[in-house]
Amino acid sequence: QAAHLPAMESSPMSMMGIAASAKGSGSGIASGKSGKSVKSGKSAKLRSLTGDYRAIDTEDGTPQNLSIFCNEGICDVTLADARFSTCDKIDQDTNGGVGIAKGIPQGSIGNFTIDLYCLEQDETVIDFSKGPTTTLQGDIEILPEGGLRRTGPRFFYAKTTVPEIKDATSKDVDVNDKSVNINGKFRGIDLDDGSSQVLIFVCTLHSCDIELYDTSFSTCKDLVGQSFYTGVGVAKNVLRDSLDNFDIDLYCMGKEDREIDYDRDPDQILTGNLVLDRDGILHRTGPGFSYIKQSPKENDDTYSV
Repeated sequence: QAAHLPAMESSPMSMMGIAASAKGSGSGIASGKSGKSVKSGKSAKLRSLTGDYRAIDTEDGTPQNLSIFCNEGICDVTLADARFSTCDKIDQDTNGGVGIAKGIPQGSIGNFTIDLYCLEQDETVIDFSKGPTTTLQGDIEILPEGGLRRTGPRFFYAKTTVPEIKDATSKDVDVNDKSVNINGKFRGIDLDDGSSQVLIFVCTLHSCDIELYDTSFSTCKDLVGQSFYTGVGVAKNVLRDSLDNFDIDLYCMGKEDREIDYDRDPDQILTGNLVLDRDGILHRTGPGFSYIKQSPKENDDTYSV
């Protein structure tokens, strides 16, 4: 699924989306030695914020996903929700969308705004050229033991990604380096429509089998006309030293299908091309989506089989 985003620089941190302004130099919040929250821009930098966080939207009971990518003290934030009630209030025929904030100083993580882009009626892909539909309060409070809270709606977010992932302070790692263990499950946000995506890798030192899942493959609705957006992306026997240049075969469920027939031709070819930002973080350079490793938490073995 190709993201229809404005032209951006090609650095990994620029792939996260559309700029949203920080509301000022406001203080960040971090846990102190006493275990209580401490409001301090400097203290906020003591703990790595990069990761994927999950919450329950207590306004309507839907799951919410918050992804944070920090590099050299600057953070990009993406917010996804199974049903954005804010979008539903604006247009009752839609509730999909994605929230994006880019270039937030880590010391201002307690005081910034998120641009919310809602899917309009009959749209399957967000048109970012129209600008944000509205803005939300980002304002993140950093809690002890790894949790976050958005102080506006008071939603609590628990970290779901491996704790070894840190904020970046160095250049990219070579994704084709066979000494890097890429096996596992990575989660990201589809910026086309705000749905969740999962990449799964099973690699040897020679090759990888890769699967791509999406909670709402809007591409499949456009291709085969089904309403439930179901599909699976598959890439088999990708050479381990070619992860920066490969294709993913997308198979969609048809209206009358009960399971996917993999003996037929794929419905579409997607770009897989990957960049390894740091150990545990991947970017697909085609659509500009980013993924954070969720499991396994161990990285001892360079290959699995």
